Amino acid sequence: MKKIRLLLITILIFISTGCYNYRELTKLAITSAIGINKTDDGYELIIQVINTQKTGSDSNSASDTPKFIVYKKKGRTIQEALRNIILESPRRLYVNHMALLVISEEVAKDGLNDIIDLFARNSEFRKQFLVLVSKEKDTSDILSILTALETLNSKKIKDSLYTDEKYLGVSNIVNFEDLLNSYINKRIDIALPSIKLQGDKDEGEKDDNIKESSPEARAILSGLAVFKDKKLVGYLDINDSINVSYLNNTINNTIYTYKCNDNNYTSIEIVDSKTNIEIDKEKNEIKFIINNKANINELNCDINIQKTKELIKLENNIEKDMKKSIYTTIDKLISEYNADICGFKELIYKTYPNYYKELEKKYGAEILKNLNYKIDINLKLVAKGNILKEITNE
Repeated sequence: MKKIRLLLITILIFISTGCYNYRELTKLAITSAIGINKTDDGYELIIQVINTQKTGSDSNSASDTPKFIVYKKKGRTIQEALRNIILESPRRLYVNHMALLVISEEVAKDGLNDIIDLFARNSEFRKQFLVLVSKEKDTSDILSILTALETLNSKKIKDSLYTDEKYLGVSNIVNFEDLLNSYINKRIDIALPSIKLQGDKDEGEKDDNIKESSPEARAILSGLAVFKDKKLVGYLDINDSINVSYLNNTINNTIYTYKCNDNNYTSIEIVDSKTNIEIDKEKNEIKFIINNKANINELNCDINIQKTKELIKLENNIEKDMKKSIYTTIDKLISEYNADICGFKELIYKTYPNYYKELEKKYGAEILKNLNYKIDINLKLVAKGNILKEITNE
């Protein structure tokens, strides 16, 4: 409740200096998220609007009213569907503070041309809203779920995107301006965060879903949606998405779990990571030198890390394991999707433009498949001793 009030106060401050005044706030339908579905002859638009009645001082009178309202209308174009919602809504749509745009899988497979065109042309939409691809056919399955920690599930999703990128290393955050820049650049393929529904949709729309410590349904982030020629061609899971962050040098913090043997694992926390990229024109090679510093957070392997040799051996084994994982991600992107979401071609073009033109002339659309990729990983583990042994000896 307090968060909705804070949002409304922010909006009030903004509009009081612009085209709106205080009295007009009650005439606005403040849009927090938009979803777009595919229909047989066009589109279905889903708009999540904040229910401002929930901010009233009489909490009892507002307790039975929903936290947000979801409008759904169809149209032959996205604009026509939007018009039909405007005709139904008793208030004027206010989209300036929209947080999320959720695109259904079917829409993404068909291409993003219509979406880019509408939101790029319409000046009422700020270009900082985040864009995701839903694995659900109906994006309202995502936008209608009630959540316990956040009054608006769109805010919960937005916060999760930032949290996952900062603390888990998942390359997630793409706003519309980022999407537009990637769309215009012919050398870069688009990647958007993907989201899916976990649990029972019908149960997730009930008020009881908020009260449960383990909700019946929730919207969860599931990795990256990969595009080729502006159309969705497949997905990367969470681990692959983290590997993309390594290749893009955007890792801040993440967890890596190494399998020591059939039954035991060790988890390390990457606390510092830096990726340097080198291009070797003679070998047609892109080389990634990844320097990681990590803490050992959980050690379930039969290793005495207080012995230098065993610690170095563990470092080497984890390096090999990480390298194999990143090679697998590169192979999936190139062999399966032939998609350049990491901007390999753009990097070559900016560094050696003439060399890139030679590659383009020789290989055309198959440049990625004719490059060599080399991964070097240097891992420095910070050992904190054998905690269990220390406790046992006390």
